[in-house]
Amino acid sequence: MATTAAALGGIFSGIDTEPFITRLLALNSSTLTSLQIRLSTELSRKMAFNDINSLLGQFSTAAAKLRGVNNLRLVSTSTGDNKVATSVSSAGALEGIHSIEVNRLATAHREVHAGVASLTSTVGSTKSSGQLTAVADPQATLFTAGAAGATYDITFDSQEITGVTFAANTAYTLEGVRDAINAQSQAQFGYDAASIELDGGVYSLKVVSRDYGSAGEMSIALTAGDEVAELASDQWTATNGTGGVFSYTYNGVTRTINLGDGATLSSLQDMINNDSSNPGIRASIIEHEATPGQRFHLVLAGAATGAQNSITINETTTLGTFSAGAGNWVTTQAQDSQFRIDGYPSGEWMTRSSNTVSDVISGMTLTLTGAGSTTITATRQTQTLANDLGNLVAIYNSIQQKVAQYTGYSEESGSGILQGENAITNMLKSLRNSIMAVPAGFVDGSATFIRASQIGIDTDKDGAMTFDSSAFSEAVAQDYDAVLKLIGASGAGAVDSDYFTFTSATSDTATGQHEVEVTFDEAGRIATARIRRNAADHWRNLQINGNTLMGQEGQPEEGLVLAVTWDGASTTQTTNVTVSSGLASSLEEMIGDFTEGLLGKRIEYVDQAIETLDANIETQQNRLDQIETRLRAQFARMETQLAELDAQSGAYSALFASLKTNQSNS
Repeated sequence: MATTAAALGGIFSGIDTEPFITRLLALNSSTLTSLQIRLSTELSRKMAFNDINSLLGQFSTAAAKLRGVNNLRLVSTSTGDNKVATSVSSAGALEGIHSIEVNRLATAHREVHAGVASLTSTVGSTKSSGQLTAVADPQATLFTAGAAGATYDITFDSQEITGVTFAANTAYTLEGVRDAINAQSQAQFGYDAASIELDGGVYSLKVVSRDYGSAGEMSIALTAGDEVAELASDQWTATNGTGGVFSYTYNGVTRTINLGDGATLSSLQDMINNDSSNPGIRASIIEHEATPGQRFHLVLAGAATGAQNSITINETTTLGTFSAGAGNWVTTQAQDSQFRIDGYPSGEWMTRSSNTVSDVISGMTLTLTGAGSTTITATRQTQTLANDLGNLVAIYNSIQQKVAQYTGYSEESGSGILQGENAITNMLKSLRNSIMAVPAGFVDGSATFIRASQIGIDTDKDGAMTFDSSAFSEAVAQDYDAVLKLIGASGAGAVDSDYFTFTSATSDTATGQHEVEVTFDEAGRIATARIRRNAADHWRNLQINGNTLMGQEGQPEEGLVLAVTWDGASTTQTTNVTVSSGLASSLEEMIGDFTEGLLGKRIEYVDQAIETLDANIETQQNRLDQIETRLRAQFARMETQLAELDAQSGAYSALFASLKTNQSNS
């Protein structure tokens, strides 16, 4: 009864306990609700930070694409005659017209075999054989043995078929001779040595050795009885068997192909091509019957052009007519291409092993296509650069819009989720100022252009950036190199002394001006070398290697390399070194500072806040679960007690009724 009461809330009390539990839980949920609201806010903030961070990443990628003067210097090329040469340019190619004269193309080595009768002609190892003079009818009497009969031995060097016997005064056909030979070859070696072949309407007897390869020429000798003229040795044509080895060398690599019994020209082709260690030979078959019986020709072609890439058929080849013997192969030697560029070298030719030439005109790859003369014109191409600058401006404006959305206020959406994050708005302002400022190392009078506004990049009244392609084109026309340096200079530099030479700098080298001082001994050798940023800075030693000076690692001058020459008299020489960095490098570095510094830390802070809120929410939820469990248990106990009281009330009522009945009966 008690269990039933507990399960059916309010059944005895008549009270619906669920609203009480719900209201009590709600009173205890204020902390949880507050935490959940804060979590939602932090998640939205994280999304906003990540959104801005993603756009900054796009901006950095766009800026990196503009870094490096040579990367920005593009040309488009055209060729007067594509049958002589074609061209493709890459970053760094210079404008101009070049004359090309091609004497010959580079070719690959080719070996063409003299040929075989058919694709199924056996070119693998063969058996030694002897062929008996042909007859018109294999069943006609060939000879009749004399009164003493005749016994012969047939020999292939290491193999000897003995006791081939022809009975006295007996007539034999070609078939009978075959059977007499086979009786002995079967008995002694287990194979039929003799067979009859039909060729051109006549029949001939052929006897072959048991083994493939060079078993030696066949010979026949009378060992008993009388000589049969039709079987005399001068009636036979002997052919020595051939081995099944084909060996060649290409580019210093030797490959040996072992052909099995009865291999054909087609199978030889496949074995060469499918060789896993093939050094670069392609085998093919061409059909051309210049000589009867030589219709199909194996062609070996080297993959690489150039005189150094040659094919050699080795002396170890035992494959019949495929050996290196005279007349077996027709050779087309590999050769280098020969050409001149702009008339150089006069009276001679430049040579390359390939018809693709990429090391004679900077930033340009030539493909030689045939003998003759032509011109290649490289024309300045600035549209790609204009498009990339326009893209950079567009991404900046997207960043500005997102920052305004997240940090501003509008009547429609209210306060932005990042409102009050002054660091974000300051970041955008710094980025805009950096774009419009004079890049490090550029000073008035040092270059034609020192500001982005001079080449078409500017800001409007709302702080958005604009790109004027017409102004950009005008700047390019005025001083193309100055435009490229302003945008893409990276590690560029200059000195103000004739005795110093700026060699190089890296992205680690501090931009701006550096003072350098070098002292010499009486022989003109460098005694000391030091550097500082300005008069307020302290001197630091430079590393000395001959007449080369190098900045030390970890210092502002890290990556700086200079060369110095003694003027012949002074003990001390000085110079000012200016290291400049264009817009792209400056912006890329600034974005890196933002994403790894300011934004990175903000995102890290938000992640920590989210982690803490998740833990606190879990704690609060567990607390509420415990409260709910406790409340339900309390109400259940109340119902159980009421049920017990109800049961007791029933018992008392029954007792009173019984007593009353007893009193009435008495």
